[in-house]
Formats: sequence, C-alpha cells, structure tokens
Amino acid sequence: MTWEAVRHWGSWQERQYVDPNPFILRDDDRRSKVEFWLPLWFYLWLWLNFFMVVPRSWKFTQLQHSEEQTLAKAVPGATNTRFKVGAFCLVVAWLTIVFSLHHSIKHYKPRHRGIVNRAVGFLRYIPFRFWLIIPLSAATIAYQAFISWEFDYSIVKYNGNIPVIYCWGFLPTLLILYIQYLYGFFSPNEDKDLIRKRRERGEMINRELGIVNKPAWWHRVRGDHLLSFKDKLTRNVHEIGGGRATGRRIEGDAERDLREEALAAARDDDIEMGHMHRPLDASNNPRSDRAGTASISSNASRTFVQPYTGKNERRRHERNMEAVAGILFPNNLAEDRARREAQLGLDGPPPPPYMDGQGRGRSSGRPGSTGRSNSTETNNSINAPPQQIRSMLDI
Repeated sequence: MTWEAVRHWGSWQERQYVDPNPFILRDDDRRSKVEFWLPLWFYLWLWLNFFMVVPRSWKFTQLQHSEEQTLAKAVPGATNTRFKVGAFCLVVAWLTIVFSLHHSIKHYKPRHRGIVNRAVGFLRYIPFRFWLIIPLSAATIAYQAFISWEFDYSIVKYNGNIPVIYCWGFLPTLLILYIQYLYGFFSPNEDKDLIRKRRERGEMINRELGIVNKPAWWHRVRGDHLLSFKDKLTRNVHEIGGGRATGRRIEGDAERDLREEALAAARDDDIEMGHMHRPLDASNNPRSDRAGTASISSNASRTFVQPYTGKNERRRHERNMEAVAGILFPNNLAEDRARREAQLGLDGPPPPPYMDGQGRGRSSGRPGSTGRSNSTETNNSINAPPQQIRSMLDI
C-alpha cells in the first residue's frame, strides 16, 4: 500500500507538470525508462518475499507441546534461512519506494542549487502523509526481520509476547490503512483539480490577450438557443461572406479583401455621372473566371433551394446538406453550361460530314487535291529562284 501511494503521487505530479505542455518531456529518455522498470523491480522483490515465506510447510508451529520439542522443532522452523531472505527482499522493496519518491521530486518539482538546498528542498516537497506511512512500513519490515532471529517475539509462538506482537506487528499496518482513508476523504478529486487549474490558466491567458468572455445570459438574449444547426451555419456564412469558389473550393482572404476594396473604391468614386451597371453574366465579363466578379451581385452569389416538404427524414437531411453546401461553396455550373451552348450556336450550324464521293464529282473549274492550278501565284512560285536560308530565324 505504501508503494502504490508513492507511485500514485508521482503519477499525479507528472500529470500536473505535463498538462500545460504535453511535449515538455521526452518519451525515450532515462526518466521514462526508470518509470517503466521501477514497478517491475518492486513487485519482483515483493513476490520473492511471498514465495520465500508463504509456500512452505507450517507443521512446525504445532510442535510446541514441550520445551524440548519447541527448541528442536519450532525454533529452527521459525528462524530458518527462508524467513531471513524474505526480510531482505522487503528491505530492497522499501528502498525502491524511497527511490521512487526521490525520482518524482527530482523530475516534477522545482530544483535547487547546492547540496544543502537540494536536501532541504527534497524534505520540504515530501507530503506529510509520507512522513507517517513510510516509517510505519519500515517498522513492519523491521519486525519481520527481527522475528527471523528471535523466536520469543514471533507470531507463531504458542505463548508469545502479545503487546509486542500487536503493537509492532499489526498496529503499523492498521495505521497505514487509516492514514490513507483520511487522506482520500479530505483530499480533492484530482481530475476536478486538474480541470480547475486548466480554467485558471485559460483565464490568465485571456487577461494577457485582452479577451473578455461573454456572460452566460448572452447567448439566450441573442436567441442562439432557438436556432438549429442549419440556421447557425447559414448565419456564420453570411457573416464572413461566401467568396468565389476556386479550384480548391477556397478563396484566399487576401484575394477577397483586395476585391472588396476595389469594389468599395469603385462605388465611392466621385464622378459626375453614375455608374451604368451591365448585367453581370459570363458572356460580357472576360475575367469572370479569375476576378471573382460573380460574388459582386447578390443574385449571382446566392443559392436558392426549394425546401423539401416530404416526410422522409433521410431525404430532408440530404436536401439540407445540399443547401448548406451550396451556401458555403457557390457555383455557376448551369450558367456556364448555357453560356457554352450559346457560344457554340453563334458560329452557325456545324459543317456537313465528309463524303467520299464528293471529291469524285468535283467540277473542272476548280482543281482537285492532285491537280495543278495555272494561276499567276502558282507560276511565280515555280519560276522564282529557291530561297536561301541563312539562319534558323529565316525558317
């Protein structure tokens, strides 16, 4: 129990130390390796004590009918080597507890310079209950080691010393239990205390940055508790402004600011004649694909979706998601498709398909692809001297 108390206290110190910055400590340093192997080391010696003391024949405790039988059978069985080795294992385990306490104070408490200051700081950082339970656990171990040599005070003696057995053997263990009970009853919950410290750090950071949190009644006065998720999302989009959808569906803040400044400058321009706005469509705006002018007009930047009036909840949810996606990422796919069809129709109908017989029925007034023309340009090109290429620039 003393080991678990010290180990839990060290874990609590680590949580407080790491909570402000989770990356302040490394995971592969000596500290982490010691904390990994230390419990295994402690329980190794604890189990060695158990196997040295418990799994054995206890028949010698019954052989105390006479003084000669006690000296011949009971005393050698109660003070043999296994009890002495078990006491040694407990001593190693107790030293491991002290080392674990020193390890936690060294890594998770402020350090002091100088040997004297370090010793004073180490003693000052030890919790008060450890000043009680660690000596009590040492007293229990000392009693087990003592009865390994002295049979008169052993708990297996038929007519042993009752005050020594109860005051030295059982009372320290009982006091450790009650001390732990009282500490757990009066100490605050560690998780709640950690949440309180996080809140205090957040308030301190907000004061340094000049951030004032709104009171609890602020959201109810504004009516935020009456809005649905879709209404809140739509309001946020209208507050920040839905920009032009680019190739990655995102419009940079700088591009949007420049475009809004240019629009404000154009509106505030002091000219005698007002602006004559032309229809903002893609056919008369050559830079509609880059300048983001589609968002200037409110009609072009809004997406109206017919509300779903059916009873299918899944389809209503899909319709709402499509409406929100249209608000967040507006597009003009239908207008672009109509514009491309109109541009294709301006050049007239497409040319007729190629007919193989058309070349055979060609009139004699126009030479075919294999014939020769007798025009002046043809004669000049034939009679002219060949062109001399002086460099690659003439080609």
